[in-house]
Amino acid sequence: MFESLNALFLRLFLGFAVLLGAAGATANAAEYAKNIYLLGQKASMAGFLPPPGKYGTSLKYFYTGDARGDVARSRTLGQVGDVSLQVDLDIDVDLFFEVPILLWTTPHKILGGNLGLGVIVPIGWQDASVGVDALASLTLANGTAMTMGESIKIDDDTFNFGDPQLTAMLGWHQGNFHWNVAGLLNVPIGDYDQKNIVNMGFNRWAFDATAAGTWFNPQNGHEVTVAGGFTFNGENDDTNYETGTEFHLEAAVMQHFSKAFSIGVTGYHYQQVTAAQVLYLALLRAGFQRWGRT
Repeated sequence: MFESLNALFLRLFLGFAVLLGAAGATANAAEYAKNIYLLGQKASMAGFLPPPGKYGTSLKYFYTGDARGDVARSRTLGQVGDVSLQVDLDIDVDLFFEVPILLWTTPHKILGGNLGLGVIVPIGWQDASVGVDALASLTLANGTAMTMGESIKIDDDTFNFGDPQLTAMLGWHQGNFHWNVAGLLNVPIGDYDQKNIVNMGFNRWAFDATAAGTWFNPQNGHEVTVAGGFTFNGENDDTNYETGTEFHLEAAVMQHFSKAFSIGVTGYHYQQVTAAQVLYLALLRAGFQRWGRT
C-alpha cells in the first residue's frame, strides 16, 4: 500500500510559452527542443527525502507553444529534411502527459543518509502542426513535391509511453534543514520513430545529477528550497545528434498553511553549457569507415 506525499510531491504544471525559442542556434539546441529532465519538478520541498516507506505520486504537465526557425527545423527533419534555405517553417505544439512516480525510501543508510530508489514512467499525448512555405521548387524528405510559393500543413499526433527513468538518491536531515543528492537515468525504450514530428521517447541514454536543499520551519510554515544539477546526454543513433550538457537551477519560497496547502513563488533557469555534436560526428564516422576500407 502506497502512502501519500500530499502536497510535498504533487505538482500541476501549466506552461504557455514559445517552444524553447531561447535555446539558441542549432549547435546549442537540445534535440527536438526538449530534455529528459522535467524543469520545475524539484521546486517546493525538493531537498526533503521522506522517511522509510513506499510512496506514489504523479506529476501532470500541460504545454502549448509555437516556434519558427531552428527550433521548428529540429522538430521536423524526419518529414521535411534539411531544407532550411528552401522553406520557411513554423510549428504549433500541444501536449499533456502524466508522470507517475514510485519511490521507496529504504531503511538502509549510506554515508549517514537514507537511500531512496524510484522509477518514473511517463505516458501522454502530443499533437503538432507544421506549416511549410516553399521558397523554391523542392521535394521534402517524406516525398511531398512542392512548387515555389506553395504552402502546406503537416500534422502529427501520438498517445504513448515515454522513456522510463530510474532514480536513486541519498537524503539527510538536520533540524529544519534537509538535503539530498540524486541520480536519474533515462532508458531509451519509449515510443520513438525518427520520421515522426512528435515522439514520447528520446531514443538516447541520458543521466542527470542533481543536489537539492530545503530549509523548512514547521512551526510557522516558512520554506526556502534550491536545487541545481547537470544533464549528460548520449547520442541518438538514428540521427547522429548528441545534445550538449545541460544545466538547470530551480528555487522556491513557500508559505505552508497545512500538509495539503501552500502558496509561494517558484522558478527555474535552464542553459545548455556545451554545444551539440551532430555534423562533425557523422563526418568523423564516415572518415573512419573510408579508412577501414583502404
